[in-house]
Amino acid sequence: MIKIFLVLVLLIFSAYAQESKRIIVKFGKHQNFYRFVFVCDSQDIVYSINVNLIKKGTVKLSLPDVFEFQFEDRILKEDDKIGNIRVKKEHNSFLIETSNVEEIKVTRLDSPARLVIDAYFDQTLKIEQPIKSQIVIDPGHGGRDLGFRDKELFEKDILLDISKKLTLKLTQRGLKVSLTRVSDEDLSLRKRIEIANNLSPSIFLSLHISTAEIFVIYKSPIKKSISKDSIDILAKEDRFIGILNEKIKSRFSEPVVIEKIPLSILKELQSPSLVVELPKRVFIEETFRDKLIDCIYESLVDYIKKDKK
Repeated sequence: MIKIFLVLVLLIFSAYAQESKRIIVKFGKHQNFYRFVFVCDSQDIVYSINVNLIKKGTVKLSLPDVFEFQFEDRILKEDDKIGNIRVKKEHNSFLIETSNVEEIKVTRLDSPARLVIDAYFDQTLKIEQPIKSQIVIDPGHGGRDLGFRDKELFEKDILLDISKKLTLKLTQRGLKVSLTRVSDEDLSLRKRIEIANNLSPSIFLSLHISTAEIFVIYKSPIKKSISKDSIDILAKEDRFIGILNEKIKSRFSEPVVIEKIPLSILKELQSPSLVVELPKRVFIEETFRDKLIDCIYESLVDYIKKDKK
């Protein structure tokens, strides 16, 4: 009987060990920057990790799930150190706390799948400027904000699924993309604006779902600061709307409505920014959802190509 009990305990422990998700952390200090390498099980995980310098000295990794972090031969605790640098684990976030990091460069590589963060602590010595995100995708709602519900499905979950698949396609094309959220988390409007303004993307796209079978594209008629830059931003928004509108009309029967509304998330962003509501069909039709992702993907690729010229 004791042997059977021990076997069951071993089996349960083994199953738990197999289910645990682990990221291997490597660290090095160079002349003017720290290098953190996060080795993951797959490229999907690498591209699902969102990295932000949330304040001077603190780098935040937002992950799609809860992971264990292994540094050298040990599992990092909730409050721990890598070398002499303090790190914290908070549910699906990982914080790197230093006193002097001013800017970061993020690179995603394969073979093995890994995320590399170079954290610069002396800007005067920095050789290469980090690349800003070309595109920021904002999956609407999240956490306690469910969006609207269709049977057992919530808007927040559908939008996160669409945004992750869209991000994967764009990054595979070689574009730099960031998500405002990578998991089911509460994210205030103010925080979304802060993330986007810190990244200074070529375009910010906030996705939502309409309560009707229509596409709605919202843009702000004005920006918070009136300047030559804001006029250029408005022109770029119109350019993307034209590209997206044309592709939608060539592939879908649903009407497209374009509205100018001074929403805070559009008015206060310092980059071209739009809110796009997708037809309600995305709740129930997987093929329709995939077709939408392809449409938005191609629109963004065309826009970035023209933006570079």
